[in-house]
Amino acid sequence: MVQPFGYQVADGVLKGKGGAPGLSRRALLRAGIAAGGAAALAACGAQGAPSQPAPAAKLAGQLQFWQWGVSYVDGFNRLAAEFNEKHPGAEVVHTQPSDYDNKIKVTLAAGSGGPDVYLLTGPNYKKYAHDGLAAAISSYLSRDKAAAADLKELLKAAVDYYNNDGKPQGLPWDLSTISVAYNLDAMERRGLKPPAELGEKWDWNAYLEYAKQLTAADGSVYGVDANPGIETGWYNWGVANGARFWSPDYKTPMVNSPPMIEAVEQFMSVANKLRASPPRDWIDERNKGQPHRAYVLINGLTAMQNEGDWFFGWYDRAQGLRWDVAPVPVSPHTKKTGSVANMRGIILSPQAQNRDLAWAWMTYLIKREVQDRIPSLMGEVPARLDSIDQVYLNPTKMPSPKSRKLLKASIDATVPLPGHPLLPWGGDGSVNGTANLNPVYDGKQEARAALNDIQQQLMTLISQAGG
Repeated sequence: MVQPFGYQVADGVLKGKGGAPGLSRRALLRAGIAAGGAAALAACGAQGAPSQPAPAAKLAGQLQFWQWGVSYVDGFNRLAAEFNEKHPGAEVVHTQPSDYDNKIKVTLAAGSGGPDVYLLTGPNYKKYAHDGLAAAISSYLSRDKAAAADLKELLKAAVDYYNNDGKPQGLPWDLSTISVAYNLDAMERRGLKPPAELGEKWDWNAYLEYAKQLTAADGSVYGVDANPGIETGWYNWGVANGARFWSPDYKTPMVNSPPMIEAVEQFMSVANKLRASPPRDWIDERNKGQPHRAYVLINGLTAMQNEGDWFFGWYDRAQGLRWDVAPVPVSPHTKKTGSVANMRGIILSPQAQNRDLAWAWMTYLIKREVQDRIPSLMGEVPARLDSIDQVYLNPTKMPSPKSRKLLKASIDATVPLPGHPLLPWGGDGSVNGTANLNPVYDGKQEARAALNDIQQQLMTLISQAGG
């Protein structure tokens, strides 16, 4: 494991070269006081006083918190201000640096100028943890019973993902759901029952039939925007069919398994056979100048759209759009849906100096009163199960879309985007870059051949990285 600035990280504590503890002056003072007190009692033969819980230390000092999301700025500004008000003398400074990922790596390697706590894109986590960019937090959880209790309330798939070799190295913050949005007026014009009302009949076959029927003969409107990317596209169908990207030990890619091949063939057929999802350059041309891909549905270019819940706000703000959602269609074989989540996490930096304040901020962000506000502040799914149930899926508190409660099936089926301990997530030669299936969508390559190519490329990359 590569560690920053010549130190080792063990259970969230920086140790010097050779493993010597790099204890702070405060830690040394505490150790000396404890040892001195014990020696004095032993010498006098005195009985110790009844055990009393130690008073909570007053938080003080400044904390650098980094995150990249433009849509998160107002929410985190508000949360930081509220935290600072609760703790006079302490200050969380919230910033959004440019060139985010590279800046984190450079500053942590240099040992200065970086964040104390930062928000991490989910698929980056395994590589960051492997490279020593995320401090372990198990010792904090063992001492902080309230935080340990809060951790048990978080979505298990997210908690499990933020473990590295059995040790937690991050706290899940939020995630996304993937679903199919649709124009209700378009459904009514075609006499089609809304997908949210189909139950288990909303399967791959129904999706393909709806896409075909909703496609205009003159090519002016397509049935669905079946984005061929991994996050909102084909991997969701693979998950629904029981396929997974990696083996549990991350040593072997599994992208060319029979369930994955079948799922990709079926998913891509809406474009390369039925012609019910538009060519990629057609989308690029007609959506040019729009602020978001949601306008493909908003402007009536398609009647349905594969999307994530970060699209919902765009739909809501669109004048005159009547819309709703249904989960990703179920596999006819498994009768299950699939949802691939960017499970974002809160990470303790190995170079954090004020760790009491850092831990307080991190654990504040997973408290119920904060997690309940994620849907309204951030437009995403909170990591807490009680917040999911009582807020995100609650039509009284989150009335749009009408069928939001159906997304419980999506959350229950959630798997993380397939990050890897040895391979970067973004860019050429990365997990995401390698997993490009645009040629299959375009009808230029068969799904089986493309997935076999990806399988071989990933195996080569893992071998080159020392796996």
